Amino acid sequence: MLLKLKDWPPKDDFSEKLPTRFEDLMNNVPLPEYTRRDGSRNLVSRLPDFFVKPDLGPKMYNAYGSAACPKEGTTNLHLDMSDAVNVMVYVGVPRDQGAGEKERDDAIRAVDEACDESQRVRVRQETTRIGALWHIYAAEDADKIRDCLREIIKERKMKHSQHHDPIHDQ
Repeated sequence: MLLKLKDWPPKDDFSEKLPTRFEDLMNNVPLPEYTRRDGSRNLVSRLPDFFVKPDLGPKMYNAYGSAACPKEGTTNLHLDMSDAVNVMVYVGVPRDQGAGEKERDDAIRAVDEACDESQRVRVRQETTRIGALWHIYAAEDADKIRDCLREIIKERKMKHSQHHDPIHDQ
């Protein structure tokens, strides 16, 4: 069984719930002029107060994979409704003698199949911890992806509603 914690805290402000963690994160986010709430290029921070502003987060999403299921993860294909920055903060590595070698080989094989030459070289460095393989698609490809997923749904004779969106429904 693979579990996940998605969009935490659901209603509270992360900065109030975990102020120290929030400050640590804000001090280390990439492109702070865009990604910090008070960033000079964060457009939402410049909206007048009479606008309903979106939740600028951050939201915690705990996801993971398992060496027992190398082709499975806990994050399904989805479409973010706004810009997002995803930060991987931890990669667990087995410490037992010889543990993790097969998993590392499996991870390198997955990178070889899906990534460009620079990533293939990077994952072979001894100090590199391979944590996740994220597939990020251009927004303009969403309709092509939907069409492909609808074909798979038909082939597998799966049930879905007429207003089903295979991306938003994950």
